[in-house]
Amino acid sequence: MATSSFRDHDRHTDAQYIKYLKFPNSKKQFYGTGDSSEEWYWVPDPEHGYVACTLRKRGAKESEVTLQSGEEATAKTDELSLMNPPVFDGVEDMAQLPELSNATVFYNLRRRYEQDLIYTYSGLFLVAVNPYKPIPIYTPEIVDMYRGKRRSEIAPHIFAISDVAYRFMLEDRCNQSMLITGESGAGKTVNTKRVIQYIAQIAGRSGDVGELEQQLLELNPVLEAFGNAKTTRNNNSSRFGKFIKLQFTAGGLIQGASIRSYLLEKSRVVEQHKDERNFHIFYQLLSGATPDEKKAFHLDGPEVFHYLNRSGCYTVEHMRDPDEFKHSKAAMALCGIGPDEQADVFRVISGILHLGNIVFTPGVGEGSDVKDLKHLELASQLFGVDAQVLKQGLIKPRIEVGAGGRRELVPTHLTVDKASDSRDALSKAVYNRMFLWIVNRMNKMLARPSSNSFIGVLDIAGFEIFEKNSFEQLCINYTNEKLQQFFNNHMFKLEQEEYEREKIEWTFIDFGMDSQMTIDLVSKRPSGILKLLDEECVFPNGTDSSFLEKMNAHHERSPKYNKPQFQNMSFVLRHYAGDVTYSVDGWLVKNKDPLQRDLLQCMKSAKNKLVFEIFQDQFMQLTERAPSPGAASPADTRSRSPGGGLSGKARGGAAFMTVAKTYDEQLSDLMNTLLATHPHFVRCILPNYQQRAGRIVSSIVLEQLRYNGVLEGIRISRKGFPNRVVYLDFLKRYHLLAPKVDPNAPDVKAETKALVDQLIKDEIIHPSGSKEYKTVAELYRFGLTKVFFRAGQLSRIESAREHKISNLILVVQAAARGWLARSLFTKLSTQKVAAKILQKNLRAYLEFRDWQWWALFKKVRPFVEHQDHKKEIEERDSKIKDLTGQLSKHKADAQSLQERLDQTTDRVNELSKRLDAECESLQAASADKSRLESELKAASEKLAQLEEELNEEMSASGDLASLKKKLDDKIAQLEEELDETQEERDSLLAEKRTLERERTDLEEKVEDLSDAVEDLKTQKKALDGKLIDLQEQLEDEQDALKKAESDKKNLTGEVEEMQERINGLQSQIGDAEKARKKLDGELSALKDKLAEEELAKGKAEDKSHRLEAQLKELEDALASGDDRTADLDKQRKRLQGELSDLQGELDDRTSALTKAQNQVKDLTAQVDAKNEDLEEAQSRASALEDDKRRLETEAADLRNRLDSAESELDKQTRARKEKEAALLKTQEDLEDAEASLAAEVKSRKRVEGELEEVSQQLEDARKDQAAADKLIKKLKKEIEELKAQLAEEQAAHQISKQHIAKLEADLADLRATLDQGTGAQSAQAKTIKALQSEIDELKADVDQAQEAIKKEKKNREAVEAELSQAREEIEDAQDATNAAAQRATK
Repeated sequence: MATSSFRDHDRHTDAQYIKYLKFPNSKKQFYGTGDSSEEWYWVPDPEHGYVACTLRKRGAKESEVTLQSGEEATAKTDELSLMNPPVFDGVEDMAQLPELSNATVFYNLRRRYEQDLIYTYSGLFLVAVNPYKPIPIYTPEIVDMYRGKRRSEIAPHIFAISDVAYRFMLEDRCNQSMLITGESGAGKTVNTKRVIQYIAQIAGRSGDVGELEQQLLELNPVLEAFGNAKTTRNNNSSRFGKFIKLQFTAGGLIQGASIRSYLLEKSRVVEQHKDERNFHIFYQLLSGATPDEKKAFHLDGPEVFHYLNRSGCYTVEHMRDPDEFKHSKAAMALCGIGPDEQADVFRVISGILHLGNIVFTPGVGEGSDVKDLKHLELASQLFGVDAQVLKQGLIKPRIEVGAGGRRELVPTHLTVDKASDSRDALSKAVYNRMFLWIVNRMNKMLARPSSNSFIGVLDIAGFEIFEKNSFEQLCINYTNEKLQQFFNNHMFKLEQEEYEREKIEWTFIDFGMDSQMTIDLVSKRPSGILKLLDEECVFPNGTDSSFLEKMNAHHERSPKYNKPQFQNMSFVLRHYAGDVTYSVDGWLVKNKDPLQRDLLQCMKSAKNKLVFEIFQDQFMQLTERAPSPGAASPADTRSRSPGGGLSGKARGGAAFMTVAKTYDEQLSDLMNTLLATHPHFVRCILPNYQQRAGRIVSSIVLEQLRYNGVLEGIRISRKGFPNRVVYLDFLKRYHLLAPKVDPNAPDVKAETKALVDQLIKDEIIHPSGSKEYKTVAELYRFGLTKVFFRAGQLSRIESAREHKISNLILVVQAAARGWLARSLFTKLSTQKVAAKILQKNLRAYLEFRDWQWWALFKKVRPFVEHQDHKKEIEERDSKIKDLTGQLSKHKADAQSLQERLDQTTDRVNELSKRLDAECESLQAASADKSRLESELKAASEKLAQLEEELNEEMSASGDLASLKKKLDDKIAQLEEELDETQEERDSLLAEKRTLERERTDLEEKVEDLSDAVEDLKTQKKALDGKLIDLQEQLEDEQDALKKAESDKKNLTGEVEEMQERINGLQSQIGDAEKARKKLDGELSALKDKLAEEELAKGKAEDKSHRLEAQLKELEDALASGDDRTADLDKQRKRLQGELSDLQGELDDRTSALTKAQNQVKDLTAQVDAKNEDLEEAQSRASALEDDKRRLETEAADLRNRLDSAESELDKQTRARKEKEAALLKTQEDLEDAEASLAAEVKSRKRVEGELEEVSQQLEDARKDQAAADKLIKKLKKEIEELKAQLAEEQAAHQISKQHIAKLEADLADLRATLDQGTGAQSAQAKTIKALQSEIDELKADVDQAQEAIKKEKKNREAVEAELSQAREEIEDAQDATNAAAQRATK
């Protein structure tokens, strides 16, 4: 189904979908050696979590197993988990696993994670495992792929859950919620951003991302800057929870959004663990601020600030704080926080940093004092408050004393530690209120007062168990406990609805009660943990120890509460995820969160607009938030004393808002919101603590599966019927196990019941190994459309099916091997027989080749004359031409008959229409007749009534006679109309009978023609098949054409993209060169100014030296003469004034010179930096030039490829056109063939009778012709053999003649030699005799050959006579055939 849904997407997107979202079937692992009857189990392993094993011996408590590695081991029987069949390996929904256990769930997640499949369903959950590497599954193409798809139609993805929530909201008009939970670093924030990304893209106006959608996408960057920090487990960990409500119109368009924050970890502002950082915004501001901003905010590096330098961590890998700072500022501007407000925010952040650098020293008595006022004054300046008031509030705050109406403020001295705590409390309060102000501003910009519906996204920390768990962990775990109860109730509700729909009987189980005891233990009045904590905060002498004693007294008998033996200040709570030990140190202080009254009043009078606003009473009253542990509550400022104690009103018994109280109320409000929505659950998993991609640690994952409630959901599923299959699917898959069951039966439910009965009979469905169920009837249920099974039963059925298939495969393999063996045996037997035959024939040939008669036969064969068949071929060609002409004539006759058939068909149709019309007229006439008859009857009745009235009133009125006459006239008129109607009816009936006879005749003719039409249809189907083949070829050519065009577009796009990159880099190089030239000009100007300042300094120093010399001379003169004292004193004072003026001028010049030198240094550094940038840019430019040349080369290659592709495209286009023309021609031929076939069928039927008459004659003629052909072939063969023999004999005869001539020549030479010499006469006489004898023998051979030739000639003449006789017989047969054909034509 999923494959057919994505045919329209390009291949690249399909490849990404298959690679990163679908589990490959080739990766399914099969254990064992092929014996499907062998059962495999999972056994716990400390390193790998679970390993595969087989069971050697099962015991009551312990069993002996054989591990997959071959080792033998012993394991607890209760810890063994049955393995699922391989068909379920890598399944997308773990709720479909037949064997549901911790081992099978973990194994399935691990197998999918190894294939980069990070999303998996687990019933209602979507489990997301952090990949720690980018995976291309969030592109716009993937978004379009998931748009409007059902969850079952497509692979698991956060987009699928988002789309389901969006569709539910539109279709059901019900608010939706998405609960995303998990540990820090598990990917909650990333998945939240993906949800917003998907919703913004599919629900944006006009299908695009507008300003509102862009603001939604920038929500998280702003919140991450102020609420995220680096931890040891996550470089971008969210240190708060949030609930984002995406608001929609009635049409499904995004209308706005709002945010509510929970559990901000503001203690991180003042303290961080080793290798962790404060919130990102601190480091972004310090590294990204401009020099003017740094000067205005008095900022320096992070190592000089006390709140940042204690952890020793200042940077984050793969995170550039300057770039992030620019992004944060842009996002703040987009979300409605302008430049002035941004400056106020940065002043507050800088003030917090300087506030943290205030150092306290011991003062008078037990009090304290500020060591250095510098940072105090800077913080006061940035906050806009009085420094002295801030100092007094930190070291000498006032508290309220007294009772009743005589309460007064009395100053108190704080120790160094308490002053430091007061400073840190102020820093935390300022940052917390600033964070809430940012959230409020974003809500003000994005939220709408009224919306049609919303989708809420809850991003909150998951269950936490640390070495030391405090008040914060209790709040987080309490939240997750309530969320788990919410999930259990929702899951049970869906299960109950499913069983009710299917009419399944099921015992009610309230799974929500599992968590209710823990929830009541934490929050139920009057003895819940949070209630006891609030109560202890009311008492003046309350301590953490007294709080713990009260808890132990109230809850020591609770099964969910325990008191540890060796930890005095701790208690243990039993949650759904496990037992957690909490330490109560500092809980009362965290719950009160004291803030000094004087510090609060100081901040209320601040000149900084932001500080002034966030410390007003109405700000906290109007802020909709969930406070964090350690955060000041909204009512703290009104109900606490300045020193953190309670007011008189609180002491009088009135309740005040503590952190626990406020948090509990906000959590209740959140749960009420979730209960009013349709929830969707996402559980994020952290695979390892080292943030390494591809590594999954079993202990970490299993722990989170338990904390996130995934295993709890599995436990709930096992209580019911977790495996359910539609009847038809179950029947088609498992009918192999019951051969008598029909998988195609109409009543699938009955057949399924029969199949289940057979499985029970075969003990495939059996309660063996189950401790909960003892009878077979408890293991399954039949619903209306599905069959339900308990956990593990479907796995047994699947194993039985695999075993059955294995046996069938063995049978098929045995049959195949037997057939192959028999085929090989038959082949070898045939080869053996053929070898024997060849051997026999070869031996016969070797014996036969030396037979003299065979040699004679070979010599005579060449003399046999060859029969010439050219004339016969010409005669046959002429006959074929005659038959072709006759066939054309028959086709013409058939065409004329087809035309007559068409005319007759038209006539039949016309007559049918006329008949229908006449029938309708007849029906109308019948209706008129009925109507007239009814009117006549009514008129007759009325006439009778009138006649009676007439007879009764005849005596009373004479006018009735005239009335009767009128009525008689009317009756006569009606009777005439009735007669005319009856005549019309008779004529119509006659015409109807005539038309029915014609219709019967035409129907008979149509039936006669139907047979011919059926034959034509058969031939037409054959031609249609050819036409379809041609069309498929045409479609293939068109697909190839489209592919070539697509390749062309892709190559063109790549060339254009490369050209744009080159142009952009060239423009960057130009800008860098312009900036360098500008800085060079400024540097030269500053150098000139520096030279002028140095010259002026020299002149001032010279003048100063001269004045000093004059002063010295005057002082000497003063010592020598008293009479000039007064004048000299005046002159000395004047000169000293001038000297001081010059010294001041010199100092000013010196400071200006120093400033100029600093500016020169800065500019020089900037120039160097620019030069380095320029050099880097030049190097990049050179590299880019190389890339450009390379890309140009590639572009040229691409152009060549494009040209070749275009030429190929043109060829394909021409070929396609030719094929289209051929297709058109084929269609025309098909139409002509249909017409000709119709005519041929008609003519064939007409002459069929005549053909039957002459068929016997033709058959006889064919037989005679076949016999003659055989005889001709035989004679031809013999003639060829005789010719071959004759040629051999003639060649031998010629050789003999040549030999005789040579001998006669030798004889003549010898005679001449004999006449010349007498000495050798006797020898030559012997030679002559020998030669003469040879001549005689040769003559005899020649005579013998001549006799053989004569004999061969006689034989040849006899064969020729037989051949002529055969020709006469052939001619007679042909004449008979022609005569029969002529008769058939006539």
